[in-house]
Formats: sequence, C-alpha cells, structure tokens
Amino acid sequence: MRAMKLKSEFNWKLKSLLTFSLPVFKRKIRHPQQILKSLPKAASDRFGYLGLRYNTHIWTRVCSKSEFRESLYVLDILDRYLPRSEIRTRCLDIGSRKWSYLPGLCSYTQTPWDGVEIDAYQRYITLDTRRAHAEYMLTAYPDSRYISGSVLKLSGSYPLITWFLPYISEESFDASHLPERYFQPETLLRHALSLLAPKGRMIILNQGEKERDLQQAMFDKLGVTVQALGKIASEFTPYKKDRYGWLIEKEAQTAMNNFSDNLKTLPAIEHIERLELNGNADDIIENKPGKAGSLTVYHAVSQATGNIGAEEAQRALELFAEHTEDARANPGKHPNIDRLFKLIEDGNSISVSVIEK
Repeated sequence: MRAMKLKSEFNWKLKSLLTFSLPVFKRKIRHPQQILKSLPKAASDRFGYLGLRYNTHIWTRVCSKSEFRESLYVLDILDRYLPRSEIRTRCLDIGSRKWSYLPGLCSYTQTPWDGVEIDAYQRYITLDTRRAHAEYMLTAYPDSRYISGSVLKLSGSYPLITWFLPYISEESFDASHLPERYFQPETLLRHALSLLAPKGRMIILNQGEKERDLQQAMFDKLGVTVQALGKIASEFTPYKKDRYGWLIEKEAQTAMNNFSDNLKTLPAIEHIERLELNGNADDIIENKPGKAGSLTVYHAVSQATGNIGAEEAQRALELFAEHTEDARANPGKHPNIDRLFKLIEDGNSISVSVIEK
C-alpha cells in the first residue's frame, strides 16, 4: 500500500513538471450523417429535434465521431432532465477530463463554460494531454475556459454546474491514480454547492448502482435536498454501464447566514485564552478583538476531534461566510482563512489545543 502511495505521488509530481504536449490530431467527422446512419430511427429522430432546437452546426469543426456522439449524449440529457430556464452567464463543468463534450454544453446554454480538471496533464499513448485536447475543442468555443487544478480553488457564482462521474467511491478514485490526499468527496461537494448562484442548478451523474447509493448516502449525511432523476435514458449513450442522475436546485438549500449570525450559533469562548496550532506556542489564535471570530470558528470545527482537516476546513469556510470570498479575492488579507484553503488543497490537517484562562 505504501509503495502504491509513493508511486502515485511520484507520478503526480512528474506530470506537474512535464506539462508539454504533442499536437492533437484527430479524424474529424465531416457530416452528422456519418453517425446517424448507424443509429436506430428513434435516435435519428431525436437528433432532428435537437438539431432544430440547438446550434449544432459547428460541431464538425472540432469533433471526431466519438466526440460528436458524446456531445449529443450530453445535450440530450440536459434537454431531457433540466427544467427550462434562461441562462445568461458562464456555467461550470467539474471534472472535465479532455472536455470532448464541450459542444453539447455550449449548445445547450448558448453561453461560455468553465471546465475544471485536476488531472489536466494526464498523457495519452499519442503523447498528447487532456489539456491539449480541451484546447482543441476551445478553438470552436474561444470564450470558454479550461482550468487545470482543483475545483476547491474556484470562487464565484454559476447558474448551472454539471458534474459527470465524480469520484464518490474509493474504487473509482484508485483507478485515477491520483494521490490519496485528493480523495475528499464531501469537501468537494460542499464547495461545489457554494459555487451555485441563487436559483442555480447542479446536475450530477454517477456510474452504476453502487456509486448511486454512495451518492445518496452523502446527500443524506450533508443534508442536501436533491431530486433523484433515476436511470438516465438517452438514445445516444455510448456507455455500457448505467448512469444515474441527481438534480440540485439552489432554492432548495438553506441560505447561508452572514459571519456575525454564524458566530451566534457556535460554542462560547469566554473561558479560552488562546488556541495553539500543531502544539506550537508561537502559532496561536488569541481571544482578543480582531481574532476572537477566528478563534470561535477554529474551536467549533475542531471540538469533535481536536484537529482541522479538509472536511473541517470546508465547514469553517462556510462559517466565515462573506469573509471567505473576500479572502479568495485578496490573498494575505485573512491569514486564518488562507490557512484553511491550504489545508483543503494539500489534504493535510493541524491539531488544535485549547489553552484556558
């Protein structure tokens, strides 16, 4: 097990250094008929409907046969399962991989998209990378952006978020060969929900019944109100395993209070002189004006275990409310919040010791 962890870390560092890519070469589809003639009549009829309703005519500029079909699949499920609403601003796709389905996303919303992928420099046998493939797709949609890194680094507000096949099980995560510290499904979901705009929607797809059940259990644990879409149906599916979907609507979630309101709900700190972090008497948070709020939050989230890891850090960021966004926009202004960002990013933890008066 230790050898596997070391190998994952070594490969990850190597990919982070070797980000170059050979050019992407693909056999682009010349006309949709190349795909449609091999599909059943129901699928051809469905494409006729989608082609009339959405702008699909530029797909042939960037799509191979398989990418065209995958974009059809994504466009089809968004059209089938998302309530119709006008979208005017940039949307977010989490876990974009090589973003082969970007045409389907852009056709559905007619707006730019942000795509975020933590393993953007995964290399194929052809020596090109996921990022290189995504940038090829962006030649047809130049206002969209492909972001290399974790979704935890993103801030902002999105009216629509898509998340296809999140790493919800250890088995699926192990297959990615990412370092173990990046397996933090609850933290990622909490942060993704924080990125939803008022009245925004998030659609999540899982693979197979096991991951569906794990996803449901996580929603229940976090108290997330969600609509189960059941087994996802599409005439264009290129996949052998069943997909199951979920729809989350922002108005169904509890609105976050501001920082002052949140502090009123947390345990009292009158008896505390300071908190020591990692047993270091020089790394402290004192109970004094300007620091008492941070002390209250750190104390509250660490009470159960005496530590703050990624999950506790995400909860703390929620409690800091409006100050969290200010910290993202102004690095260095809120060091006690910056520390939480770093814990989540690195997957580390710190111990918290209470020093009473």
